[in-house]
Amino acid sequence: EKRVLRNVALNPSNAAGNEVTGTASGGIEYVVASEGRIINVFDIHTGELVTVFSGDDQSRHVGAAEGHTATITCLYFYEHFVYSGGMDFMIHVWDIETKKRVMMLEGHEATVNTIAVDSYKIMSGSADTKVHIWNRENGNLLRVLHGHKRSVNCLDIGHTWFVSGGSEGDVRVWTINLDDDTFRRVKC
Repeated sequence: EKRVLRNVALNPSNAAGNEVTGTASGGIEYVVASEGRIINVFDIHTGELVTVFSGDDQSRHVGAAEGHTATITCLYFYEHFVYSGGMDFMIHVWDIETKKRVMMLEGHEATVNTIAVDSYKIMSGSADTKVHIWNRENGNLLRVLHGHKRSVNCLDIGHTWFVSGGSEGDVRVWTINLDDDTFRRVKC
């Protein structure tokens, strides 16, 4: 329709099954997109809006926020979870099956620009120049990595490595020691 979408995310589990739509491999048959503080979940085949995860207007909300209070700047879609980061410095984790938010991650000191997820970890990069590593199961912050001089804008991750790109023009390649589940021995 006439929506202005800022971010769109497909599910990488479908690509692992060598397809985009998830139909043949029993994958996730949705695509997610954000507009402002809202995340829309669409049926990938029909384009029908299936679920909406709404943001909050901080000035009109009593108690803790239940969604983003500022523009969503990045999305990552992994298995049946949507990970969103925003200008409110927050990361929210949404379950498309239960249609509820399951976690809110706090720790960045500026806009969250990028998120990447695998079976073990959530990683995020921010305008605060830092990369955060979070426990995917419980959302605990495991490690804060310094190295970029300006905003961290992109991440790509693997089991034993990740790559981060910053506004200063640096691309950093990091190694992860698999014997260390606290991520204390991550090296650039």
